[in-house]
Amino acid sequence: MYNINSAYDFSAFEERKVRKQERIIKFPHKKRKKRAELRAKMALGMSFLSIFLVAASVCTFFIYGQVMLTELTEEIETVSKKLTESESIYTQLKMKKDALHSLNFTQNAKEDINKCMLSENYVKENIVPEKDVAEIK
Repeated sequence: MYNINSAYDFSAFEERKVRKQERIIKFPHKKRKKRAELRAKMALGMSFLSIFLVAASVCTFFIYGQVMLTELTEEIETVSKKLTESESIYTQLKMKKDALHSLNFTQNAKEDINKCMLSENYVKENIVPEKDVAEIK
């Protein structure tokens, strides 16, 4: 390829330059801009997507919390209604028991009084013998 005798052969130097230029890959300026724009758009899109997902998850958790709060409030209301009804039934039963107890008590007291009434046949005379009499001075 090279001649040793030709000292001033400039074509040999030019071929080497061409060969070096063939190995270098040059990107056009437009492709670099497009890639940079694409990366910027992807980053912007990913940031908007992440912000949207965070906002959606916050809203979802808020709504879920409100639903749970509503369910608990309804459950508390039903339990308080049952408690009120139970207290009412307890009060009614206690009043009935007290009424029956007082009636039974008065009836038993009346029977006891009737048993203790003295009749004429029940009266007896007790005579104390003279030996058992003592005088106090």
